[in-house]
Order: sequence, then structure tokens, then C-alpha cells
Amino acid sequence: MGLVPEGGVFPGGPAGTARAAPLVKPAAAQVQAHFSARFGVAQEGRGRRPGAVRPPRRAAPCRRAAGPRGPGRCAPAALSCRPRSAYDYGFPTPVDFPIWQRQSSDGGARLVTVNRETRKRNTALEQNPHAVNDTREKSLELAIGRQIRELRKRQRMTGSELAAKAGLSVGALSKIENGLVSPSLSTLSAFSNALSVPIVHLFAGFDQPRGAMHVKAGEGVEIERQGTRAGQQYNLLGHIGATDSGVVVEPYLLTLTSESDTFPVFQHEGIEFIYMLEGTVEYRHGDSCYRLEPGDSLLFDADAPHGPETLLAFPIRYLSVICYPQ
Repeated sequence: MGLVPEGGVFPGGPAGTARAAPLVKPAAAQVQAHFSARFGVAQEGRGRRPGAVRPPRRAAPCRRAAGPRGPGRCAPAALSCRPRSAYDYGFPTPVDFPIWQRQSSDGGARLVTVNRETRKRNTALEQNPHAVNDTREKSLELAIGRQIRELRKRQRMTGSELAAKAGLSVGALSKIENGLVSPSLSTLSAFSNALSVPIVHLFAGFDQPRGAMHVKAGEGVEIERQGTRAGQQYNLLGHIGATDSGVVVEPYLLTLTSESDTFPVFQHEGIEFIYMLEGTVEYRHGDSCYRLEPGDSLLFDADAPHGPETLLAFPIRYLSVICYPQ
């Protein structure tokens, strides 16, 4: 595209080049030709006459320290190795943009095109959603003791200073921090005041049991929810008590027949999710009505009036998952 020295070799290029030739500044017409061939459209700079091209911005020299092969590993200032956006060349679409590769196999630099979406995907793949942030103690005494020690060290307090603030001896504090004794509620309250944290924060490191419920096919408990209409069968598919999430989740399997009553004005707090398994139904939410067929889903704020309005094809079966604060 013309972004090369007159001698055809960048500094630090193949052997046999006695001296690097001066760089040639690319003309606007050369940049225009490059992007026209690459994207098949004419380029216009922002705020410029039609057909005009925004000249490349002059970047600062690369600050990368010289390596074992000496200086000149990157392109000079006019062709900096920092990423260049397409807008720098007057191209307004930020999908593909050229960058200068830092080091090629022959020791020089070359222009390559990188897709921005690919860069985003590669970055997402580097993230580990299964990483464990910290370890938790299964023993309540050990969890409380470790949390008190970590809070004390975080606030740069010595054991004697914390013991004095909590009204304990240094020996008693040592036993608590090592999980050898179980502190009373009054002692925990003293630690809470001395460390200036809520008392529940002292239990943050405890690995309390995490519940799970497995329901075999056809074994969901048939229940009658408050406000259930005639002919509407609810099968509860699982239930877990209070958790740290502060949310209650109720999964139901609903079965409607030709004898079921329609009642499109159910209303309760929380969020509800519906996934159709069989049949066809017109489901109302507020002022809107949705035709739900097998495979369709509907997520909505359950505080608005909602419910099946017209039963179209039987049998009708769908999953209903309701979430609300505990």
C-alpha cells in the first residue's frame, strides 16, 4: 500500500541491508486506494468534503525498551506499533482496523488487519468463570477466628490492641483466632464494635451447607397455590429454604385442560418466567397478549396482572418459575 521505506526494508530487517532507507510518508490517495480495495467503498473523513481522507495521526515513538537485538525493533514514530483505528485513516466503520505488528519473522514490521469482534471473543475466552475467589471453613469456630484475624491485620492492629478494645486478654484472643473456643454473642458484639464492622461480617468465611433437591420425572408435589383457579394443576418441582442470596425460587409445572378456568389477572410480587412445553395459549401480561407455543418463553414482572387468557390447543403444559425476595 506504499507504507514502506524507499529501500523496501524496515530498520532491523534482513541481513544485507547496509543502511535503512528513509521512510516515505503515505499519500492520501494511497490510503484511499488501500481501504477501497479492502472494503469496496469510498472513504470520507468526518467533517471533510466527499472523497477526502483524514490523514494518519502522528503517534509518539514506541516506548518499549530495547531488547537483546538492540533498538529499532518496532516501526518508527510515523508508523508506530500502537493499535490504529480505522477512523485514524478516515474510515468510519470500526469493524476491521489495521495495526502495526511489533515484530515479524524478518525483524521488521508489517501491516495486518485485526477484526475487533475476534479480539473481544478472545478476551472473553481468557476469563475463567469457575475461579474460586476464596476458601471457606466448614467449622464455624475456625471461620470466625480467621475472619477476626484477617480484619485485624487489614486494619493494622496488633493482637494486644484488639484485645484491649474488645475487653479480652491476649490469650483469649489467640484462642478465638485459632478456633479453639467458641465466642459468645456478647464477645462477638465486642469484636464487631472494636473492628467497626457489622456482626454478620464475622460469619462471612463460614461454608454453610448449600441445599439441593432432585425431583424425578412425574414426582413433583401437586399443590394448590393461593388464587389457583379450577382445573389448573400445579406441580412443585423443588424447594430450597433460606439462602444467602435472599431470593426464593418456586419452579412449577402447570397443566391446563379444556375444563380449566382462564384467569388473566394473577398478580404477585417478584419475577416470573414461563417456558412452553406443549399446547398453545394466549397469555396476557398487563395490556399485552402473547401467543405461546412449544419452545416459546416469556419473562415478566409479576406485579402486573397476568395469566392465561385463551386456551387454543390441548394439552397445555408449561414451566413457570417464580422468584421473589425471601
